[in-house]
Amino acid sequence: MDHEPLVAGTPADLLLLSRKDRATTKVVHASGEIDMSTAPMLSDALTEFESAADRPDRVVLDLGDITFMSSDGLKVLNMHERRFAELGIRFVVVAAQRAVLHIFEITGMSEVVTVVPDVEQAIALP
Repeated sequence: MDHEPLVAGTPADLLLLSRKDRATTKVVHASGEIDMSTAPMLSDALTEFESAADRPDRVVLDLGDITFMSSDGLKVLNMHERRFAELGIRFVVVAAQRAVLHIFEITGMSEVVTVVPDVEQAIALP
């Protein structure tokens, strides 16, 4: 999948973000680790959609290549879920790997954000 790079990465290249636009849906693909040092990068990338003149109807965050997520990543997702809801933007998270799903389940995050196993399903949701 061709993505437009959003951020070149942290100095340690722990988190790489890219974006693909699909009509009124913005898909952000994250690869690597989301922790206290990289969570601000993710937050900045998502914040961009809140103030965009051509605000999307939906933002899909693809965590399919995330190998680790700390509570800092969960805080970013929770914050942006609330902000997007206030703006009428549907926020969907893509995650199928056990490492991410487990933390979503034990923290209750799966009750806060919509989580699906692939990008196509996220885009197809009503």
